[in-house]
Amino acid sequence: MDELTAASETRHVDILDRLQQLEEKSTTRCNDITELKKSVEFANSEVHSVKTSLAAKADQSLVDELEKKMDDLENRSKLNNIDMERSGGCGECGEGVLLFL
Repeated sequence: MDELTAASETRHVDILDRLQQLEEKSTTRCNDITELKKSVEFANSEVHSVKTSLAAKADQSLVDELEKKMDDLENRSKLNNIDMERSGGCGECGEGVLLFL
């Protein structure tokens, strides 16, 4: 009977040790998961920030492109006005355009 009691006690101690190890591992895993969640949240906020920045830069580049086109059209219009003045006014071409309008 003493042998059975000793064997039972040894098994009981082994089971308690294994349970304690499992508890420690599960605590470690929970901490790891919490850290990973924080890391993902930080990465998501960084991605959102980068997306917002890229959208703003894309909008600004579109505005810049439209401003360049507008400046180009204004410059062409000014050049056309200068050419008309050099040629001595509208002349026959101008009269045709006026009649057309």
